Amino acid sequence: REYTKEIKVYKTPDAMPVFEGCGTISDNDERKECSNNNLLKFIYSNLKYPAEAKNQGIQGMVVVQFIIDKNGKIENPKIVRELGGGTSDAVLKVIDSMNDQTSWTPGRVQGKEVAVQFTLPVKFKLEG
Repeated sequence: REYTKEIKVYKTPDAMPVFEGCGTISDNDERKECSNNNLLKFIYSNLKYPAEAKNQGIQGMVVVQFIIDKNGKIENPKIVRELGGGTSDAVLKVIDSMNDQTSWTPGRVQGKEVAVQFTLPVKFKLEG
């Protein structure tokens, strides 16, 4: 018989998780901007626009939510806003690949690492 301990997940910790390459920046605003930029760079360099969505002219925003645990790992990614045409699967694939390719500095509350819920909008826009 399994007992699972309920983990408290924060939405507004004292310090938000920080994406790879930005954890050493001391200024909060600069660290946040670095984290957002590096995260978007990672997403858009790994995201593949699904052929089905392209063929149907699907554009817009997919919103994904996930937890960054106290070890900086991604857990429970789920789509909270869909577009169709395979876009949700494409986003989930990139989010899943983060654990293998990158790392996060976990969020903190009162100096302790904590799990934090993270919401990320991902835009799909056809060129031309």
